[in-house]
Amino acid sequence: MFKWGTYYIPPWTFLFHFLEILCIFFFCVDIVAPTIDGVYHIRKEFIDLFYSSHEEDKPFMHIDEISDYINQFISNFEKFTKNSFSNMEFIDPTHPYKLIVKYKNGTTTDSITVDIDSKFFNHIESLDISTDFLTYSNDTDVIGCTNWNLGMTISTRYNGYEFLPSSYFKRSYCRGKVTYDRVEQKNLTRKRKLGKHNVLNFRTDRVRYDPHRAKYDKKLIEAVKLAIKEERLETFVPPAHERTSDKFNCFVISLYMPMQRFGILFIVLSSLGLYILTF
Repeated sequence: MFKWGTYYIPPWTFLFHFLEILCIFFFCVDIVAPTIDGVYHIRKEFIDLFYSSHEEDKPFMHIDEISDYINQFISNFEKFTKNSFSNMEFIDPTHPYKLIVKYKNGTTTDSITVDIDSKFFNHIESLDISTDFLTYSNDTDVIGCTNWNLGMTISTRYNGYEFLPSSYFKRSYCRGKVTYDRVEQKNLTRKRKLGKHNVLNFRTDRVRYDPHRAKYDKKLIEAVKLAIKEERLETFVPPAHERTSDKFNCFVISLYMPMQRFGILFIVLSSLGLYILTF
């Protein structure tokens, strides 16, 4: 009789690699895909809203066209800040956008408003309108943050006889301190919700509590309610971690939670697969 158990070798290598593929798959579905989708959704919104009114490389024919183009850019920007569902924050709330004028003699000025007329364009080399703001994503435990820089430049060509528009927008990582502050703010919000949830449970389900502890629990719940009202809930929760320095790379924060979820399991599976292949 053939004893298959003596010669059968379980496909451990295949199983370990299959589990590794599952880890990578869930990492892409939960982290990578939502992040890319969100960034490109915001990017398309910016293009449709700010950069579709005038063709690039087509010079302006009249001063009124330049004035309308600038006013439309500012109007669309204000419309976006008021009507958009995006969770955004200006880097400089007092000056959401700025106008930088570069003159032919080399000097530059930075202001909020500018008077546009024919004499004004006889002396300038370029006019730049830009804005800097941050967008956040609070859908997951990992808070996503992107620093956006949008703007458009009107520059001269052929010694000031033509003015051409050119638009640009850039994105980069947020500073580590900004991301850390958002994480702490989100954690505090969760703690407040947890405190309110405990108060609700105490009101609706008192049977769970020991009768001998009812008096103590009631005092504790009243203290938590008062702390929520006075925004002093940190007295009932563990202290926050030590604040990181401004030079801390926020990319490390963005990858910490995914690596905590999938990285350890991935390393263990890879080590076991390497051990089996070696021995």
